[in-house]
Amino acid sequence: MVNKIPFVESQETKKYKNIIEELTVTANGLILRNSKLVIPTSLQKRIIEIAHEGHLGTSKTKAILRENVWFPDLNKKVEEFIKNCLACLATTKQDEHQEIHCSDMPNGSWETVAIDFYGPVYNVYLMVVICLYSRFVVVNTITSTSSSNVTKKLNNVFSILGSPQAIKSDNGPPFNGYQSKAQKSKLSHWSFKFQSSLETITIHHIVPQGLPKFQLALTPDNIRNKAESNHEKSMNKVKENNKYSEKQLECGDSALVKQKQTNKTV
Repeated sequence: MVNKIPFVESQETKKYKNIIEELTVTANGLILRNSKLVIPTSLQKRIIEIAHEGHLGTSKTKAILRENVWFPDLNKKVEEFIKNCLACLATTKQDEHQEIHCSDMPNGSWETVAIDFYGPVYNVYLMVVICLYSRFVVVNTITSTSSSNVTKKLNNVFSILGSPQAIKSDNGPPFNGYQSKAQKSKLSHWSFKFQSSLETITIHHIVPQGLPKFQLALTPDNIRNKAESNHEKSMNKVKENNKYSEKQLECGDSALVKQKQTNKTV
């Protein structure tokens, strides 16, 4: 029995310390962990290759190995092996990570606003409009997110606070409807710009005379300093978490060309 032999700790044996009571040695010198064969370091890559011969994917390859064998860091080593398997890379759709682009800080209050919905909560939605400069929030309840309801609520907000220069939202149906509604409401002087993941509506800065001015208790300098500080923190966090790196190909580089799968047996 292995547990009767004095344990000598080293970098290699440290991985087996917590399972020392589960290890046994057979008459012909094989080491078992319970009923599973312990694979030495020199044979671990080969045993993974055998288990992955059918290219069944990460989960099934792990399951095949766990059923019969054991060695330290089995999951990690299987994942690393399959990540570099050319056959799997050529037939498996890879995640296409894109670079994160942060929007610029507006120059003043109510120049750029963002719009989104929350809900439904008790059969109503919350339509949230937030100034991206001052972080001033306007919340309205709305019974549905139809284009007519959204148009009415936005017109109410803009009639009080003035029209922003740009509106940012996702490309949801309510905002697509708002575009067509705006054009039909003699607001064709608004120009609409669409981005891949964000919709931007650029508007001429026209505020009807006689409306109350948008004011905050804070001074403009305090608002700008706070906004710039928050923006800088957000940018630093994005840079830390951004795993995207653009791949540059040069003459002479080798590239793997993905082959289209014609049937399930290929």
